[in-house]
Amino acid sequence: MSTADLIAIGAMLLAGLSALYARQAVNAAKRTNEISIHNERLMIYKDLLNHRAILTQKGPRYPEEALWRFYDAVQLSEFYYGTNEYEKLKKIFDDSSEIKNLSDKWDLVAEKDKKQALIEETQKLHRATREHCTEIIEVLKPKLRIGNLD
Repeated sequence: MSTADLIAIGAMLLAGLSALYARQAVNAAKRTNEISIHNERLMIYKDLLNHRAILTQKGPRYPEEALWRFYDAVQLSEFYYGTNEYEKLKKIFDDSSEIKNLSDKWDLVAEKDKKQALIEETQKLHRATREHCTEIIEVLKPKLRIGNLD
């Protein structure tokens, strides 16, 4: 075997090792990306859990600042979850906003019957919104399992 043959064999081995290393680097980059996406999805999920907890704890008298914190998570959900999940979260935000608006009107209505009807409407929407929160939580859970980041 000549020197040129040995150099060619060495270059081939080096090329093979380089390809193997490149493949491992690609796999590591994919895994890092999956973890990053998972962390963002997890933050949105936690914000939804917090939103549901505040809805349960505060009732229809939902604090406005908490509502806007949830709005940020809803907007991000469009990028980290599918359109279906985003639409469901957006509906929860819209309904929560309506609950806030309705409950703010309670003190402005003087007539007892109208006030009672307004309170009942608010409470009905409040119950439905809490149920929607529970439903979307169950939809999001499978997407949070590591290795299932589609």
